[in-house]
Amino acid sequence: MDINGNLAENIYQCLAKKNYTAYFYKGQAISSITITEQSKKLAQLLMESGVENRHRVLIFLDDTPDFITTFLAVMQIGAIPVPLNPMSKRQYIEHYLKD
Repeated sequence: MDINGNLAENIYQCLAKKNYTAYFYKGQAISSITITEQSKKLAQLLMESGVENRHRVLIFLDDTPDFITTFLAVMQIGAIPVPLNPMSKRQYIEHYLKD
């Protein structure tokens, strides 16, 4: 593991060492390999849509496997994940979007 490298890549290296259950959600086991593969696909889609290194990406998701996948994908491309409460009031969401 390269402590000076991309954090998401370091996490992927740890996840890929063994296919284990990384997350339980609604009674379903989600493997480390699944999280890694899904986040890499999402990272590619984010880059294709114009998200670049150091861009901030607002994440309005509940605590689900999708949140983890999205957070890792954003980090992988060097962007900055900004998790926000999906129950935020409209005025706060508007503020975040303007900022």
